[in-house]
Amino acid sequence: MAEQGFPDGSRWTPVPDLFFSRYLPELGDASAAGLALLAMWRIHRRKGNAPAATRAVDLESDAVVARYLRSLGVSDVDVPRTVAAALDQLVAAGLLLEARTAGEGGPARWVFVNDHDGRATHRQWQEGGLILPELPTGSADQRLERPSVFKLYEENMGPVSPLIVDELRAAAETYPESWIEDAVRQAVANNARTWSYVEAILKRWASEGRADDADRRRAREARERDADGPYAAFVKH
Repeated sequence: MAEQGFPDGSRWTPVPDLFFSRYLPELGDASAAGLALLAMWRIHRRKGNAPAATRAVDLESDAVVARYLRSLGVSDVDVPRTVAAALDQLVAAGLLLEARTAGEGGPARWVFVNDHDGRATHRQWQEGGLILPELPTGSADQRLERPSVFKLYEENMGPVSPLIVDELRAAAETYPESWIEDAVRQAVANNARTWSYVEAILKRWASEGRADDADRRRAREARERDADGPYAAFVKH
């Protein structure tokens, strides 16, 4: 069995089929392809009252974006230039729409997915019915839901340091929230208040299954055997 994969209950980000069948083969640029997916993901994960858009500067300062581009050999210094070039390509291809705004903090570039919600939000901005908010640089987290794993970590293990932020966010995007809560509870019970201990529990559950899941599976199999046995008429479903 694979070590990780996608655990039961993992959250999903919808991606149009046309992205894979039409646009992906034509992009010919791994940074642009990745940025398209990451922009869709970040916009999908925004808070409910935020516009269906994200700023270029927030993508540039996003830790996941930086990790992805680093895997392609892009240096940290070149991340802003690479993000800008990728967004240019995605706008030209029609995958994204853009808006340029001016404010006290200087000009800002916003991008929208060119789907129903994105077009409606972009049209609302064009018609003056939407004011795109001015945000401090690198404030993407203010518009994204702060993973509850941060609070869980702070309450049980201590302050969230910059070194652990990416790991906590990755866990929140990989494992069901109930798994993380149970793993932290188990770590506290065992007096092992470290994220590495919690992460080891999560990885083991992902690869081997959780004991309670196995118990439920065995109970279900037993019921199914009883249903096929000589006393099937007396088994309640």
